[in-house]
Amino acid sequence: MNEMKVAPKDLRLWQDRATTVESSGHVQLMDLVQVDPQTVGVVVHVERDQVSVLTCFGKVVNLKSNTALRRLNTVRRPPQALDHNGNSIQLKQTVRLLEKPHCGLIGEVKHLYRSWAFIYCRTHLENAGLVVAKTRQLSALTTSQGGNEQSNTENGISMKTITPISGARNFGGNNEGGRGKGSRNERQLVGRTALIVKVCLFLILFPKIFKVVLLISLTDSLEN
Repeated sequence: MNEMKVAPKDLRLWQDRATTVESSGHVQLMDLVQVDPQTVGVVVHVERDQVSVLTCFGKVVNLKSNTALRRLNTVRRPPQALDHNGNSIQLKQTVRLLEKPHCGLIGEVKHLYRSWAFIYCRTHLENAGLVVAKTRQLSALTTSQGGNEQSNTENGISMKTITPISGARNFGGNNEGGRGKGSRNERQLVGRTALIVKVCLFLILFPKIFKVVLLISLTDSLEN
């Protein structure tokens, strides 16, 4: 920028200020509108006297601000579609574009209308960051709930087909015991425990008999 010296008397205060217009009449920036019976689009630029709309055919049309544009309400019935891999995609879902001219771009689904999707990409500098593509030209990168879990179907891997290592959850001990059966050592331990419990119950219920048996055993041992 070059510096220029002027006299104060030659300067005048400019009253107007540059403002960003985000709405014109009943439409706003990023609204999904119907241009004509066969064409829908998203408002990508708004000025005082005209509105720019990115249509589903990838073209930008400039319309006068007083043009009657019908806003399409997708809140009551959230639209759904299928991507290249047959996975369901919804609004606010992260997707990757698979075909030219925007191949490789990653963005968030802003609007869905029939077989078209309007995607917002932060790295795309034109049309307020919006691009339009067929839903079959997309690949979902997140789950339909908008979580951070990535889908591996495009790499040929399905998380549903992954199973744990065989025997990792064998609660029955070794393979010979089978499911629900313990090993031989475990069965022996259970048997000994049951025998000890029976002996204790016998001592509690019949203490006199135990004393007689014990006395006879001691007498026999002394005689021998």
